[in-house]
Amino acid sequence: MRILHLATSKHGGAGIAASRLNAALIGEGYESSLVTLEEISSKRSPSQLKHFIVRKLFTVINQINTRRGYISTSSFSEGSITSEDLASYSPDIIHIHNWYNLLSVDSIVDIASKYPTAITMHDERLITGACHYSLDCNGYLSHCSSCPAVRTFQGTVSKNKREFSEKIQGSSRVIVIAPSQWLSDRFQKTAIAHKISKTKVIPNIIYAPETLSEFKQVPARTSDFNLLFAAINPDAPTKGLDLLIQAVTNFAALNPRVTINLDIVGKETEVKSHLKNLSFSVHGYQSSSSMQAFFKRANLVVVPSRIDNSPSIVSEAQLNGVLVLATNVGGIPELITDSISGLLCEPNVKSLEAALSRAFSAENKGELVNSAFVQATKRHDRANIVREHILAYRKVLADE
Repeated sequence: MRILHLATSKHGGAGIAASRLNAALIGEGYESSLVTLEEISSKRSPSQLKHFIVRKLFTVINQINTRRGYISTSSFSEGSITSEDLASYSPDIIHIHNWYNLLSVDSIVDIASKYPTAITMHDERLITGACHYSLDCNGYLSHCSSCPAVRTFQGTVSKNKREFSEKIQGSSRVIVIAPSQWLSDRFQKTAIAHKISKTKVIPNIIYAPETLSEFKQVPARTSDFNLLFAAINPDAPTKGLDLLIQAVTNFAALNPRVTINLDIVGKETEVKSHLKNLSFSVHGYQSSSSMQAFFKRANLVVVPSRIDNSPSIVSEAQLNGVLVLATNVGGIPELITDSISGLLCEPNVKSLEAALSRAFSAENKGELVNSAFVQATKRHDRANIVREHILAYRKVLADE
């Protein structure tokens, strides 16, 4: 079985997930390869120059077109690769991951009409037509003809949804995979689900310590409170860094004897504090292996997302023996049971501040961490995740 993965990039949550799955499949003896937009763009040709210009234009339009207060939208996406471009790889199945400016709706439909196809939903864009996350908006259940998230081109959002739903043919050749039950359930409510009957929930592969001896033991309570926040783009509204900063500032003001250190890992961002007992350190993007040092230093990993699918940082922290505090949104409750395998709160400053106090004073940190470690180890068993993907691929291939 020759498996060809398509991803806009090897970076970002979806790109990293695609890279890890590709590597795991190869490690288990399967013929698997990953093609990214960077690889395609490196081929100098008149057509690629045209694609490059259109991609830049679409990126600017999408940024300007997203209304303030809404999560990023991608009403336009350039189809930089077609089914004909994939013929040289002789794939038995195509697995599409993040596809912004790599594929358009038409090119996805084109590929699915010619190859058995798996599509992993790393966000909601497949069902919304533009919004990466719909938040509390249920417009995605209809035609989105008056999408509130975009300034203009509402018709394009509706067109994306309608065309994909109407043009996708031979649904037996397509399977939709979601890393969380939450996202799978949202997909099932849409018109597209009537055309694509095959769905499967499979967790992403997570980077974990090589040996159990690296598992960090929970230290005794001290006056130091070392927090860790990690995201590819910390300033993305979905990630809630602004909520965390305010909650930590409030906690620090109320607890002047506690020395609080917040490590922020991801793209550079400017964070300042006027409190003597509170310090912020911004470290830039870190590789999976370099994250180990941050996990060893942290007392608590905080994931203050306004919405999220299945953030890898939660499971990575759990597998490294660090207590996790996260918001009760999206697929996160599937990763944490409150007061059993971590702490959950609502995505607002007041709830986050109260949860920080709970985390600092908790007497059962060791129990929470151990429970989370056991659950995460079972959930992200690499061999099982590979096996589940192979079963998904075979399910589609069997119906050719």
